[in-house]
Amino acid sequence: SKALAFSESRHEPHQRLGGSPYLLHLLRTANILMDEWQQREGAVIAAALLHDVVEDTQTTIKEVKDAFGSEVGALVDGMTMWKGSESHEVYLKRISRGPEVLRVIKCADTLDNLRSWHECIAIASDRFPDWWKRANYHVLPMARKMQNKAAVQLEMILEDRWYLTHANMI
Repeated sequence: SKALAFSESRHEPHQRLGGSPYLLHLLRTANILMDEWQQREGAVIAAALLHDVVEDTQTTIKEVKDAFGSEVGALVDGMTMWKGSESHEVYLKRISRGPEVLRVIKCADTLDNLRSWHECIAIASDRFPDWWKRANYHVLPMARKMQNKAAVQLEMILEDRWYLTHANMI
């Protein structure tokens, strides 16, 4: 609950491209981990709720570590794409070499992004092919190496005709 309140306060003004409150993405990511993949470790759920707080707000890793400890801080640091110093591809390769728990959080994050793409396709259709490719060529292989349920869920969406059409794959 502390991580949820912290994230809510930091992301309060933010919205997803489709207009929904950004906090919903964080809650859905944590829900995938807890309810669908039976991840119950507090640090993992806290990191899921905080995974974009450094990347998208003025929050620092030090603030996260001070508030939630080094384990949560390390996971949030691992999930943070350092804009300006790494590309999406480098970021995803870094996560793929990281600890399994980091890859699990990234897979849940990506699964929620996939499930909610329909909300923003009209606004960001030009970005959709790149999003699909990153999910298919970087995140799906991570899921296949560690968690069958994550891989199955990602594959079902990535192979869906609607997604393939909007990704210019068919």
